[in-house]
Amino acid sequence: MLMKPARPLTPVPSVFAIGHDEIAVASAIGFDRIEIARALGVAEDDAQPLSPKTRRTTMRCDLRRRAVNALLHGRHAHLGGRTLGSRAKRLAEIASAYTRAELLMEPGVGTVTMTEIELWLEARGCSLAETLIEIRPMPRISIRR
Repeated sequence: MLMKPARPLTPVPSVFAIGHDEIAVASAIGFDRIEIARALGVAEDDAQPLSPKTRRTTMRCDLRRRAVNALLHGRHAHLGGRTLGSRAKRLAEIASAYTRAELLMEPGVGTVTMTEIELWLEARGCSLAETLIEIRPMPRISIRR
């Protein structure tokens, strides 16, 4: 016969309740797995499955595939050239043409990917564009007969 515990169990904060985004942002900033686990108040082993995988042989200078694909195929990709190879060489130029709002409108880009791209640009001495480039309308010409 099973007996109920004398007092209710206190809930332990789950890493799933905290969220993958917070762990990914902390990893992108440079915190390691142990520091993230201590800050969130969870065991190190609980923080590991949700932390992003570290890749040592990345072709695109430590940007994740999602970020690279968004930049290579996004609305400002034409600034890098016609081929994917030329765009890959000018990835920082393409990324710095985006504003935060434009970057968030790209498919597959959320706050974590945007933060990762911003930090990647800062490491290269660049930044995202401040505002959208304004296209001024043509002045109206009135023709009198």
